[in-house]
Amino acid sequence: MRSLSCPLLHPLFLLCVAACALAGCAQGEPAHINTSTPDMPGALDMRAVDMSAPPAREDMSAPLDMTPDMRTEPEEMGSQRCTSSAQCDGELEVCILETGECEVLAADLCKPCAGDADCSSGRCFASPTTAKTFCIAPCLGDSQCPTGYNCGGTGGTERSCIPDSFTCNGEDPCEGVTCEPGKMCQPNSGLCLDSCASDADCPGVVCEESTGTCFQCLKDGDCASGEVCDVDGDRTCGECVGDMDCPGAEVCSPQRECVGCVRDGDCKDVAQPFCLGTEARCVGCVDSGDCPAGQSCDASERVCKNCTADNECGANQVCDEPAGVCVGCVVSQDCAQGVCDPGTQACVTCLVDNHCASGQKCDTSSSTCFECNTSADCSSPSKPACDTSTRTCVGCVGDGDCGANEVCNTASQLCTECVSDADCGVNGVCDVGSCVGCVDDMDCPGTTICNTQTAECIECLNDSQCAGSEVCRVTDRTCVQCTNDTHCPGQVCDPGAGVCRDCIDNNDCAPNVCTPSNICVECQVTNDCGANQVCSPQNTCEQCLNNNDCPGSQVCSAQRQCEQCVSSNDCPGTQQCLSNQCVPCTSNAHCPASTPACLANQCVECTTNSQCSGSETCNTSTNMCEASAQICFSGSDCISGSCVLGFCECSSSSQCTNGEVCKFFILPPGLYCDTP
Repeated sequence: MRSLSCPLLHPLFLLCVAACALAGCAQGEPAHINTSTPDMPGALDMRAVDMSAPPAREDMSAPLDMTPDMRTEPEEMGSQRCTSSAQCDGELEVCILETGECEVLAADLCKPCAGDADCSSGRCFASPTTAKTFCIAPCLGDSQCPTGYNCGGTGGTERSCIPDSFTCNGEDPCEGVTCEPGKMCQPNSGLCLDSCASDADCPGVVCEESTGTCFQCLKDGDCASGEVCDVDGDRTCGECVGDMDCPGAEVCSPQRECVGCVRDGDCKDVAQPFCLGTEARCVGCVDSGDCPAGQSCDASERVCKNCTADNECGANQVCDEPAGVCVGCVVSQDCAQGVCDPGTQACVTCLVDNHCASGQKCDTSSSTCFECNTSADCSSPSKPACDTSTRTCVGCVGDGDCGANEVCNTASQLCTECVSDADCGVNGVCDVGSCVGCVDDMDCPGTTICNTQTAECIECLNDSQCAGSEVCRVTDRTCVQCTNDTHCPGQVCDPGAGVCRDCIDNNDCAPNVCTPSNICVECQVTNDCGANQVCSPQNTCEQCLNNNDCPGSQVCSAQRQCEQCVSSNDCPGTQQCLSNQCVPCTSNAHCPASTPACLANQCVECTTNSQCSGSETCNTSTNMCEASAQICFSGSDCISGSCVLGFCECSSSSQCTNGEVCKFFILPPGLYCDTP
């Protein structure tokens, strides 16, 4: 079977697009017929739509005539009860089988709506042919719908009463529609499309020249092989127009496809009287509402069964799904204990020996497990005797089954040290099968008392039984100095020894550490100290204990700090130690002849002019000796014999003195002696 396709580039294709676009309404928007094929998700519930109209093609697209069908005159019905909706006279009336009365299904059925909230049923439906929206009402079968309606799906799991022609009250899709110039209202959709003069104006489709409208087809020959044209309807191609176009017992669906069924009336087999719309086939049931009381519909097989799932059965029962009946079990996993007997479908203890515990066998006559018939069948050292009344191996039946110094407790069938005090001798009493040291204080020596919980003699049960400030340690019931820190002001309690100490572990000394003698110190080993520190014999963290603990050439001071120097002997060359730092000098005596002056612990060339030679002067900004410019007053002051404006003329630097050099000047122009 093929789904109805929408031809591309066809003006009427807009009709298909409009219907397809409306098919995906959001919640609260009108519901739409889904035109996908039945085997695809979201397909139209073919059970919904009644295609059983008269066979003539001219009737297939006619709008629904809502005029009441006066099938039975009131005087003919009298006071008779109705048995079908066909017997109801009023518009939109249906027969209520429970009361035999005709009642209006929904007053707003087929009334225009914009959304679900506009309908009393909460269901607003969009016609797949006109795209107009109107109210519909819920139903379970065609018998619950008025004449001219079918009970079908609208894309969900519920069914509703829908007009056979998808139009209400014979409405004209083009009523109230005004198209712009050059476009025409399509009589089957109410859409405005471009007019045409010939097929050339309709790419891929044909033109009805009398109306100027592009259609997919005007005759069967315009359709693909195996398809027919709805010449009296919307002029589109499909697998069928009416049931007569379909082979065998198949019928034509609203999507123009040949299917097994569209509504329940298409299903003639009494074993399969219902139409499953999502698959368009006849089935025994669609949902459990189609089944007799006490049965439900199997969703996979679509037949009525007593049960389809375990939760439909009583306590301690499961559903035998193939048979559709409730049983005790189907497989052993259904049994809380034991295994499933496939013959009786009941849970039993065993069917074969390996269903029993190790060392047991299965009594197939009673489906129960047993261990023994005689003590020879009991091999476990802890259970060497056979209790023939229960056919189980036990610890003992009598004292002869027990070892030396043991007796048989016949109540528990276990060998114990004693059953009564007489079994414990003179130094003990029998307490729950064991001989113990005491039962009360009279059994304990000296000042000790009997701990009735452990049947042992102890020093104390509470603090009042200890001397002085001692307290009772409940772990061994002895009197000790402390059991917790509250007993040791300013100290902590060593619960193992029961005495107060300065510390037990490092947590008691944080950030310090606890020594084996339970004293808090800053460190025991260097790892207890921070980075670049060592642990001293006095258990303190220091930067150094000797020069080896200091980096590079640094030395360790008496304060156990790493310094650059402690004395000038620690400094290289002639450097002096000043405040643990090596400096070049602390006086002029420490400086060489080339830099004889000590300034801010640094040797410099000069600090005064007296430390410079000749006519040089000390530049106190750089502490360097510099030559000063020479001024001449006459030629006799110059080697060259010529003085111009206070400067000696020269031809080379050899004619200059006091470190001056011969340089060229622009004003006055010429070569003159001047400082470099």
